[in-house]
Amino acid sequence: MILTLNSLFATIKKLGMFLIGLLFLAACGNNINKLADESLGKIKLNQEYGYVIDLDKLANGKAIETSVRVVINPTNNGIKAGYQLTKNTDETKNQVIISGKPMVKGNISVDVQWGIYGNMSYSPKLFKKRFIINAVE
Repeated sequence: MILTLNSLFATIKKLGMFLIGLLFLAACGNNINKLADESLGKIKLNQEYGYVIDLDKLANGKAIETSVRVVINPTNNGIKAGYQLTKNTDETKNQVIISGKPMVKGNISVDVQWGIYGNMSYSPKLFKKRFIINAVE
């Protein structure tokens, strides 16, 4: 009887440790919110292009400036994109500015990743979004 109670408590202890570990992983996991891809339309080759992305409006929260990553594919296509923090007296804007003259025909993707600060209502979040430019002749 004592032997079975000891094994029962050991099993419950192992199960409890497993559940605590599982809850810890679920609560502290790095869940990335992938937003829907967005087409920025068609543009002609060697034609000047410009577009501004407001990260704060996309995520409905202030972007963390050190978390912003921008990747353009294919590389060496004439389009460049960069993060810009604009501080005015009234507000601060976290923006990604896409500009340049496309030199390759086809789809050019601009992948943007950024995080926002958390508050008492929600924890910090990480976002990803792809912007697609179609370069035509």
